[in-house]
Formats: sequence, structure tokens, C-alpha cells
Amino acid sequence: IRSYATQHYFWEKGKRATFTYNTREVVIKAKAKTSVERAKRFNEEIKKILQGK
Repeated sequence: IRSYATQHYFWEKGKRATFTYNTREVVIKAKAKTSVERAKRFNEEIKKILQGK
């Protein structure tokens, strides 16, 4: 039988793990979006150079 403190500990531990995982996913997606935007801008600049503009 788990005590209230033990149950609460495991509940908090699970909540923290879920929050950390979800936060990490948001950060990864934001970084990926930034990388894609930078790549698009870079691509446009290269096109301008190749076209002689």
C-alpha cells in the first residue's frame, strides 16, 4: 500500500516528465521552424546572386 506522500511523489514525477517532454517538443519545433525560415531566406539570396541582381 502506497502512502499519500508516495502517491503524490509519483504523480508529481509523472506530471513533471510530461511537462518537460511537451516543453522540449515545443522548443524543437520552434528551432526547426527558425532553421527553415533561414534556409528559405538564404535560398532567395542565392537565387538573386545567380540571376545577377
